[in-house]
Amino acid sequence: MDLPSNWIPGCYRNLPIVTGESLPGYLLRLAEANGYAGIQPLLRATGLWTSKNGYSFKLRARPELLAAIGRMAIGDPHHLDSLGAKELKGQTYLFHNVLVDGDALLPERTQVCPQCLVKDGFVKEELELGPVTACSRHHSRLIDACPACGYPLRWTRTSLMHCGKCGTDLRLLPGEPVDPEICEVAEDFAALAPFRAAGHNGEVLTVEWDIMFRIFKALALPGSAIAADKWPKKLVQLLPAHERHAIAEQLARVRRNGTYFLAGLRWNALPALAPLTAVPRSHVPERCAMHVLTEAWLPDELAEAICSPERPLPPELSGAEVFHGRPPTLRTQEEVLAFLATDMGTFDGLLAREILTLPTDEDFGYDIDEVLAAQTFLYKGLLTLPELSSIVGVPLDWDDLTHSTLIRPWNPRNPADLRVAVDDLLIIQKRLTENWTPGFEADQGVRLGDLAGMAVRPFQVVSDVVVRACRGEVGDFGWMSPFDWASIVLSEHDAEEWRSPRFSTPSPSKTAALQPPA
Repeated sequence: MDLPSNWIPGCYRNLPIVTGESLPGYLLRLAEANGYAGIQPLLRATGLWTSKNGYSFKLRARPELLAAIGRMAIGDPHHLDSLGAKELKGQTYLFHNVLVDGDALLPERTQVCPQCLVKDGFVKEELELGPVTACSRHHSRLIDACPACGYPLRWTRTSLMHCGKCGTDLRLLPGEPVDPEICEVAEDFAALAPFRAAGHNGEVLTVEWDIMFRIFKALALPGSAIAADKWPKKLVQLLPAHERHAIAEQLARVRRNGTYFLAGLRWNALPALAPLTAVPRSHVPERCAMHVLTEAWLPDELAEAICSPERPLPPELSGAEVFHGRPPTLRTQEEVLAFLATDMGTFDGLLAREILTLPTDEDFGYDIDEVLAAQTFLYKGLLTLPELSSIVGVPLDWDDLTHSTLIRPWNPRNPADLRVAVDDLLIIQKRLTENWTPGFEADQGVRLGDLAGMAVRPFQVVSDVVVRACRGEVGDFGWMSPFDWASIVLSEHDAEEWRSPRFSTPSPSKTAALQPPA
């Protein structure tokens, strides 16, 4: 008999899904009950899915596949409708009407509660969420690797109840007790519901689940990633259970009566920004941290609570707010120069850096917000020679600066103004942060300041090393507090290059340019 084109092999043993059961856990139960060696063989036999891992969360975003699995399992195409998800832009899903970052989901490595396996015989859906690291029913840590052989638990295994390598019965494993506070964090994330969070001044805000997950992810970022403005797409889902559990412990310490007091997390964020603290501006580390977290779509008030010092950062007021709704109208260059108390050369420099733009309508004049930003830049965004010397860490004079291709005065239109933009220095600090090797101790190599001290022009050596290090052209190197450039530690092998006679005289051509943004 010819089979219809839409025919799908059925299962000899029909298994309905249990309320609250995870989709991959159900598929593995279904496969095992019907003699398939795992999820992948089950779905391959039907021609439904070809993922090499057997399971992917993307399967939930394919309603036609869920319908086919429902027909195969119990003859009902709507059987799995409640487990569907809509894939949105940026690897985000609408899951149970909640925005869920794809990084919050565990597509490969699975986690179980041994006692729940005994009692329920299935894996709960909430255990697919990376921030859930404890079983609130049994107050025990979840397991994502077999204690007997150390092999990770994956959805590719052939049995829900056994290790995929050594066959250890997961139901017989002892549970490791955890504090009730951590179970409360797990319950909050498992609920896929809004959180309550307290900002800088203790004001309580309603925080969406996805935003709270981003705070979880920020706590998982290595320090170098925070300082370098790196925000990887995949991080949490790649962490083993014990590392995710450590993050949950941090959140548990700041949770009181159902509210997360985010200011208690500041101790974690600020030390991660240590390489940026060499820039002698008190607001720099906090502003940089806020930039990273706001780039991660955190509201300003939450980012500030996590990153700022004891007092909130000064607000960045608009022109209308500064002048109480009646900002001055500045129609001419002369009026702007008078307002800023500066000269035409500085005005041209502000235009060149696009801090100011020429008005398109003379009737309305210059944008007052841009003029105020220019004022802030001139008073807070520029470093003098002594301030710059503190970052370099070796003697520095005006001649070094005028001939440098690494550090350039902010305003090429005014050669007499040799101040350097803070933002340009931050670019260098961030690039060094991307490439340095944490844990590389001073006794493993040569401190750059000591190496430069043997040269006729110390800054030439420092500049050359920093440029190469920013480009990733230096081998492993360390960096120590106070994170000035002189505190960079080179290996003995790399240090030999800068002991050569060519550094006995200045050689600007050998110092490649590290271009700041326009």
